[in-house]
Amino acid sequence: MLQIIVSIDAPAGLAQAVKEALASYLDLFGRSRVVEVNEILPQQLRLSCSGAICGIPPDAPESSSPRKGRPQIPAASGSSPAPPHRA
Repeated sequence: MLQIIVSIDAPAGLAQAVKEALASYLDLFGRSRVVEVNEILPQQLRLSCSGAICGIPPDAPESSSPRKGRPQIPAASGSSPAPPHRA
């Protein structure tokens, strides 16, 4: 008996089709069965922010951040917002 572990770089969602194709091919060499199939999806990029970079003072408690995980952009002092641009 052979136990073969295969990793395939195939698009997500094709696990069933790839499993069936491999099982059909391996049946040519003898009785086979699929033991386990795992689909590993790509990780999405995650950004995190902490401290002064996010506009949160270093001594501020966690609950004082208005939007946890999102950067705060300080307003420019002494200037008013620019009027909207008209084309």
